[in-house]
Amino acid sequence: MKDAAASAAMTLRGSDRAELAFADPGLGQRLLLALPVVVGGLLLVVVLAVLLRMARTFRDRDFFVPENTRRLTVIAVALMLLGVLVPLLYMTTTNLLVRGEPMAAAVAPAQDYAILPVFLAALAAAAAAAFRSGTRLRADTEGLV
Repeated sequence: MKDAAASAAMTLRGSDRAELAFADPGLGQRLLLALPVVVGGLLLVVVLAVLLRMARTFRDRDFFVPENTRRLTVIAVALMLLGVLVPLLYMTTTNLLVRGEPMAAAVAPAQDYAILPVFLAALAAAAAAAFRSGTRLRADTEGLV
């Protein structure tokens, strides 16, 4: 693959999706490169931790508790951030990394968002609404039986 642009510190390769390579990245550049990956990983850990807490209530056959409604809402928000914030961080950090470099004009960060996490966030929000209704119905019928 032929280099599209190069400077002393970085190289830009590729045609459709480019790869930005640094010869000797500094601490700030390393942090910018790692930021979207770290944020995405933290959001996934939040989703998995909340799912684990929900699974504990399911094990006790206690599905419709108010905590599960809040947990599903947290999952929906985390998934939405995963689908929107992480790609936005990739765009922002790429712009910050190439700012002031000779190849900055050749770099156009991808402006695509992750559709699957956004779709899953909508499903989690719908499940949270269902759990909210189930919790309300359970509270209404608590003393009837």
